[in-house]
Amino acid sequence: MNWPKHVNVCGIPYRLVFTDSMIETDVNRYQALWGQCDEHERTIRVFRGRRKRRRSNADMLCTLLHEFGHAILGASPALRRMAAKGKWTDEDFIDEYAQRMADTLIRNQLVRVETHR
Repeated sequence: MNWPKHVNVCGIPYRLVFTDSMIETDVNRYQALWGQCDEHERTIRVFRGRRKRRRSNADMLCTLLHEFGHAILGASPALRRMAAKGKWTDEDFIDEYAQRMADTLIRNQLVRVETHR
């Protein structure tokens, strides 16, 4: 799969970085990570592995979607407010999150959506 170098999460551009080692995935190199979303640096880092021991595309996509979740939470004032107040129901969270995940997947052409006229 040809991964993009940049992604757009809820209108916020992020640079997508694939790393060869899990420790490189942590921008501070404190811990071994599968992925990391850095809202301040606007990067999403995903552990890819080295040439002979690469992770599968499906596995990396799962990590990328997880990191999208962090970016979405950071970009959503509604989700932040609900979390801060401890007042979200499962349905509230899932509705808001699903809308933003769909937007992210469509913006980055990770899914195809036919438009109806």
